[in-house]
Amino acid sequence: MHYNQFVPYTDRLDYLAPLANNVAYACAVEKLMGWELPPRGQALRVLCCELARISSHMLGVGVCAMDVGAMTVFLYTFTEREKIYNFCEQLTGARFTTSYTRVGGQIRDIPEGLDKDILKVP
Repeated sequence: MHYNQFVPYTDRLDYLAPLANNVAYACAVEKLMGWELPPRGQALRVLCCELARISSHMLGVGVCAMDVGAMTVFLYTFTEREKIYNFCEQLTGARFTTSYTRVGGQIRDIPEGLDKDILKVP
């Protein structure tokens, strides 16, 4: 397999944060090759990791609350998580198994206005 052909497997290693897994794999391969991304590419990867982290934490808090009997908290966190999935879909073209990050960059640039939409979320 070529390095980029392995990226879809990283989506499936942790279904709560597939974007972060893509970034971790790509960073490891780039470090072995001695490559460094330009600042814009690095910023896009930070955005991907942060969206994945927030989404994962939303689910964790919601499930914990559900376990102690607070079903409403789970529903609120799940609704907010859907907003993050919508951002991921705009960014990557997929909601779940994104395969967005590539060794040496990303599949595509951020869509126009997505950064402003993300910052509007309270």
